[in-house]
Amino acid sequence: PDVYLGERIRIEQLTGNTEGYLPVTGKLGVRGTINYSGKDYNSTALNQSRHGEAFLGLAYTRDLRTEFSVNFGAGLGSSQPNDPLRVADDVRSHEYYFTTRLQGQLTAKLAGHVFAGLGSVRYTGGYSHHNTLPVGGADLTWTISLRRKLELVATSGPSFAPDGTSGKISRAILTLSQEIIGHWQCALHLGPTHSVYSREVQQRTDDSWDAGMEFAYQPSVRFRVALDMSHTKQNSDTLSARFQRDFISLGATYRL
Repeated sequence: PDVYLGERIRIEQLTGNTEGYLPVTGKLGVRGTINYSGKDYNSTALNQSRHGEAFLGLAYTRDLRTEFSVNFGAGLGSSQPNDPLRVADDVRSHEYYFTTRLQGQLTAKLAGHVFAGLGSVRYTGGYSHHNTLPVGGADLTWTISLRRKLELVATSGPSFAPDGTSGKISRAILTLSQEIIGHWQCALHLGPTHSVYSREVQQRTDDSWDAGMEFAYQPSVRFRVALDMSHTKQNSDTLSARFQRDFISLGATYRL
């Protein structure tokens, strides 16, 4: 199910990322990251999107567990129609970012990373549009006890909609996990998403809430199987984008 379209559609997705660190002195180093994502929608009315970005930063190791960095980044994106006659939907993006990041074991019970900064994105091709917007995110885990933890995942930044429209997407999800017995776990999650879509001018705004529950079995750090049930309610200033959705998924992961 695609929240922008409000319907189910077949999609092929490919994502990849890599990160490296080069020490310069005892506490200073250079950290670099590269991220890529691609989406192909199975419809002539929609687009194929590609996006790649690279960041280079100066990192300061405050102690053995915590690192602070200042980062500069650039990105390129494209949203190409599956139907070549839809030239107005053939769009490219050029992006530049400045961010600061704090990561590691932030306190005795709080670990993860948090970053914030500013981005400039220019869209050209089928339409011209420019955005200067705050960007940021967090992936933080608070270990309340040996059996219970609270996790916050949040992001805010630019994106392409399936039809080539540019989007500014901000989302957050809060998850409370509890080990029930043995290797069995239960988790509750809740979070909002705010989306603004534009071409030359703003065209649509969506606001949604997602809530759900997960039951998982994890016999080791490498293997995990989970049943997830979630409910999403979305309001929009576009009538066709208002919906409620119930989604059930069963998945398994294995880490090498």
